[in-house]
Amino acid sequence: MIPEATVDKVLKAVNIADYIGQYVQLRKTGQNLFGLCPFHEEHTPSFSVNEPKQIFHCFSCGRGGNVFKFVMDYDNATFPEAVKKVADFAGMPLDVQVGHATPVDPEISKQQHILQDTADLFHHILMNTEKGQTALDYLHKRGLTDDTIEAFQLGYAPEERNLLVAFLNNRKVDYQDQRASGLFVEDQEGKLFDRFNDRVMFPLTDSHGQVIGFSGRILSKDKTQAKYLNSPETKLFNKRDVLFNLHRAKADFGRDGGPILFEGYMDVIAAYQAGVKTGIASMGTSLTTEQVDIISHLSKRLTVCYDGDEPGQKAIERAVAMLADHPRLQTDVVVLPDGMDPDEFIRARGAEAFQAQVKSVLTPTAFMLQFLARGVDMNNDQAKLTYLNAALKTIGKISNPVARAVYVKQLADTTGVPESALNQSLPAPQQAVPQQSSAPVSYQTCAG
Repeated sequence: MIPEATVDKVLKAVNIADYIGQYVQLRKTGQNLFGLCPFHEEHTPSFSVNEPKQIFHCFSCGRGGNVFKFVMDYDNATFPEAVKKVADFAGMPLDVQVGHATPVDPEISKQQHILQDTADLFHHILMNTEKGQTALDYLHKRGLTDDTIEAFQLGYAPEERNLLVAFLNNRKVDYQDQRASGLFVEDQEGKLFDRFNDRVMFPLTDSHGQVIGFSGRILSKDKTQAKYLNSPETKLFNKRDVLFNLHRAKADFGRDGGPILFEGYMDVIAAYQAGVKTGIASMGTSLTTEQVDIISHLSKRLTVCYDGDEPGQKAIERAVAMLADHPRLQTDVVVLPDGMDPDEFIRARGAEAFQAQVKSVLTPTAFMLQFLARGVDMNNDQAKLTYLNAALKTIGKISNPVARAVYVKQLADTTGVPESALNQSLPAPQQAVPQQSSAPVSYQTCAG
């Protein structure tokens, strides 16, 4: 139990608007602050925060209470967990042990131990054995320090097909538990063989840092094998709702402007080493609705920074389209120059340049106008008209008249077509949810 005096002290130390403002964009209306309710989908703000009374209330769904109640509802937390989280936000660490009341499923616990032991084994092989030297040299060549390798618990799975089987057998791990772990493939007789061979291993964790699976990058130049191999779906691992590095990055979301979504694990790790600690990655370039839900629960802003090449830019286009109608998540885009990926940019230009680059953001609309113009010959009338039609459709999705005017002017400057003519062809503004992408926060070339 947390003493009542401590609870009161924490409550008085935090402004509820500051805490909730991490997750909800609040605007002053009269005496209260209003925003879109984080507990249900809505297009008109009905969620209010009363600073004098230090309470919140949603006029639509009826939820309300003080800051502790918000944390309990938003994070599905117990009261002691909520008090501790608010205290951490206020910089008042509590000398109390707070644990989850829900008992751990014994099967889940066994799998967690198997996967953590496996991660420890792979890491030991990488850092301390001759078998791991080639993999360690590869990571050093990619610019990673031993401290970074240690922080991410990177490892190496040797070429042997039964090393891990023997390791777990020696630890008396049950056959069925081994089968359920996703670490093995099985022949027709039911014999198990190591799934990962001659691969640099990236442990995949849940939001609490528990290992739930692996991704392995092949070291050999055998093009018949996939470059990256992920664990199959298990009781613990479903790639649709996993974000690489989330458990490390989320603590800095509020301070550093939210997560930065990268394409690959090495991009996240290189960014981390370069001082950008909020990097996360999906399990591939296709962002899922489950991953978006997780992100929007932790932050009200997301920056997308995929590779600067053509596939990377197309992946950004898909992500922007997916995020366009999200009611609570502001999206920004970073475009890397010269077709570089983040890892290449850092190695070529250094950490400070990369830190500046990820702050040089485009709105989704600005990115789309830039993306649509890629490779277009503005001296070719048909190519220019095709671009103009697509660009006007993009601007037409914006309801904010000032933003529409800003982007029309930019389009006129790019194409030489008068603003008056562009406005005549501009589709009528949509009356749906006001698009967060419409606000022209910045429009920079990101040329680095």
